[in-house]
Amino acid sequence: MCNLNLEFKESCFIRFRRYNANHGPMGYSYEVAKLPQLNDSIIWPMGVEKEIIRPGDGATYPKTGQTVVIHYTASLVDGQKIDSSRDRGSPFKFCIGKGEVIKGWDEGVSKMSRGERARLVCSPDFAYGARGYPGAIPKNATLIFDIELLKME
Repeated sequence: MCNLNLEFKESCFIRFRRYNANHGPMGYSYEVAKLPQLNDSIIWPMGVEKEIIRPGDGATYPKTGQTVVIHYTASLVDGQKIDSSRDRGSPFKFCIGKGEVIKGWDEGVSKMSRGERARLVCSPDFAYGARGYPGAIPKNATLIFDIELLKME
């Protein structure tokens, strides 16, 4: 299984590097000359990209229907912080796979093990989409979450 790591090179250029979980870097990269724009937002590949910041126990993963307890910080791709449970000092709980949260969280957190801290990059279709969240999240925004899976209940 391969994941796709994204890194900014310049404001309208992006470099893609392919990594293999077993073999590391696959030895190539390519650049997209200019990314399409939509309402001043970069269009990222669809879905959720997960980057492990700190590994968890590697054995205990949440199951569909199970309540998870997380800490998170949400930001836009420009680094602007939107929200943080850490700042409030109050973890957030939700039930995996029940649609209580954005699709990116259901997908991404379900692939985290207890104690893991990861960065999730959620494309608009896995976040708030074309509607955004008035006053906080622009339409068609790609969101970045720093999430720590504290426990499952």
